[in-house]
Amino acid sequence: MSSNLPTSPLSAPQASTAEEIIDLNVLDEAEQDREEHEHFTLTLNDGSSNNSPEASLTACATIDFATPVWSRASTLAPAAVIQTYEPAQKLVLHDNDAGYTVWTEYDEECAVQVPADAFVTCTSQRSRGYSISVPVDLPPRPTGRRGSLPAKAELYYQKAKHWTLKNTRPKWFQRTFEYSCYVLLLALVYFVLIGHPLWVGAIHGFWIITHEGLALKAGTAIFWGVAAFYAIAPLCCLFQPYPVFDEEFKAANFEKAKETCLLIPCYKSEAAITATLEAALKIFPPMNIFVLDNGNSPTPFDNTQEICKKFGVRYFWVSTGSKIVAQFIGCQAAAEFPYALLIDDDCTLPENFPLRTERIELGTKKRLVKCLGYAIASVGTGGSLGTMCQQAQDLEYKLSGMGRYFFGSWGSASFPHGAIALWDREFLSVCFRKHPGFTISEDWFFGHVARELGGRIQMCNEIFVKTETPPACVRSSRRGVRAGYGEMTVVSQRMTRWNFFFVSRIWTNSLYLLFSWNLGFYELSTKIVVFQEVYESLIMMCFPVVTPILMATQPLFTTYITFAVIGMYVLTVAIFNEFHLRRKNAQVSRKVVYLYYPVYKSFLRLVNVWSTYRAAYMYARYFRGKHPTIYQNEKAMENLVRLIDQDHLGILREANVVSVQV
Repeated sequence: MSSNLPTSPLSAPQASTAEEIIDLNVLDEAEQDREEHEHFTLTLNDGSSNNSPEASLTACATIDFATPVWSRASTLAPAAVIQTYEPAQKLVLHDNDAGYTVWTEYDEECAVQVPADAFVTCTSQRSRGYSISVPVDLPPRPTGRRGSLPAKAELYYQKAKHWTLKNTRPKWFQRTFEYSCYVLLLALVYFVLIGHPLWVGAIHGFWIITHEGLALKAGTAIFWGVAAFYAIAPLCCLFQPYPVFDEEFKAANFEKAKETCLLIPCYKSEAAITATLEAALKIFPPMNIFVLDNGNSPTPFDNTQEICKKFGVRYFWVSTGSKIVAQFIGCQAAAEFPYALLIDDDCTLPENFPLRTERIELGTKKRLVKCLGYAIASVGTGGSLGTMCQQAQDLEYKLSGMGRYFFGSWGSASFPHGAIALWDREFLSVCFRKHPGFTISEDWFFGHVARELGGRIQMCNEIFVKTETPPACVRSSRRGVRAGYGEMTVVSQRMTRWNFFFVSRIWTNSLYLLFSWNLGFYELSTKIVVFQEVYESLIMMCFPVVTPILMATQPLFTTYITFAVIGMYVLTVAIFNEFHLRRKNAQVSRKVVYLYYPVYKSFLRLVNVWSTYRAAYMYARYFRGKHPTIYQNEKAMENLVRLIDQDHLGILREANVVSVQV
């Protein structure tokens, strides 16, 4: 009974040797042999055996080496899995100085399946079960950088199934929760805003204050000061110069690309992925590119797979319709790479794209730079200049990138743009553990988790990475079918995704401001930018109440303030376009800057206000069911187990294999 146990496909290749392993038996045969071997003796370290009343272990005569997993340290040879009769329990075989040990993943008793002719001794009792020595030869321990898949994928899968079973709320509870939230909202509106006859009410009280002019000038001064600081501060820094695109730059970039994986989550991307891959292959080797097609189907929706085969890149079909789950699977599949670049499927990397891995600080210490965002530019279909709406978004994105660069230089940006970001892959894997798993605004939550863990987020604005955006504000256009992950308009994009957590993030950010100090000295500037998010959310929530009252009580004063604020923002945008963008030769049309952009931003301000209240109303329906984190997501963990099965077969390391279905 000899065979070759496969070495870890994510580790350095090992010389093939013949090892003694046990033949596989089907589960039915195991059940037939169970009674025959149920008195198989296990000798415990205290001298007792499983034949004694106090013994906790029983044994059968079947061992299953069908599925490899990796040890917790992720640097050992592939471990053999001994499958127990109880599906929620398993034993893992790994190497140590004394031989190879097996332990249970749960603290419960379990039926250990061992070969009838093997010498098995229980050597010690562990906190998670019993450690059992089994004299089986395995390949030597590989050396090199950590590069294996999670050791406890099957355990996570079982826990995720248990979480789903335990936390799936019945329909009656969900309806009760939803309608209770509606009642609570109505109660808040009445008792806080209206108040009569219990008290004067917030609306009436504010009317009295503004009508009498009490503290109005002081409040206006504070509002002006905060708004001016956040508007003008980004203008105090300059764009980094374009990289020198010469042979030395190409050689250095190519060496960095060898250590970096490119993860491209996509959905129905047949029309957009070709241009993305053509640009990416000028920088990355084909086997470093992971196209993570996803959808709620066992088979792909379109011919993206055929396009990937044409280019020779790795294609994964993730049978769960979630961008963040696809990114998680890609992060685990690319475990041998120290760096990971995440981009959208419509991001076209320029040929002079600087892969600044030297700015990412590897290691487990806090206050290190763990993520590097890139400035992005809005373009139309096929990389064209686009509509006036797309040019306005271009100006908006570039100004936002400058703000992130400013605060990232002093501490940490709030979050990288979801379209493109360079990560320490190990740190990104840890972020997946802490991420709440929401499929909306997942980039914001990545930034929040990274800051909480003590990782800094900086920006690179040497170049602009082009990404396609919605071509219209309100009405859809055929030219933008693929824009913004299928969002046809800017209003749809902001209402359904970007602004959905504007209200709930007040609580999340408040907790961060008070209790998170893992960035040390860098927390000062980081908390300033986090406070900006709280400040903006509060303004949008107060706008429908404050503005009408001010217009009614102080119409002239309110009109002056409104136009003054608009003028300040127009001046800020003009300076940014005429000075900063001119130096980068990336100016936006003056017709857009001075005529279209002020109207565009004023309209979006109203959209943001409406979306804030819409989100508060939608929370009742969204949160009536519990949302699992990535490691609580049964489908995500099932995909991970399938990925490990593929890895066991050596598929992930075969250069000529470009399609993996998980």
